[in-house]
Amino acid sequence: MTDAEIELTIYGSQKGYPEHLRLVRFFDEEQGREFMFLTNAMELTALQVSGPLQESLADRAFLQVAQAAPQNQEILGNN
Repeated sequence: MTDAEIELTIYGSQKGYPEHLRLVRFFDEEQGREFMFLTNAMELTALQVSGPLQESLADRAFLQVAQAAPQNQEILGNN
């Protein structure tokens, strides 16, 4: 995870939003994907910015395992 303070440098963008922004990057190893969050919430930590997505990904992984469990039980049998 990375956290950087950035500013827009293109004239039109900089004129429309002259304040600094924050770029938080989170790499999900399971999916092999990088997610980028652009925010002006400087008071939050990087974990708080990316946290909802991380929780969602964890919930999705849990549901996939839970859905596969009954299939695995049939293969292994009831002990």
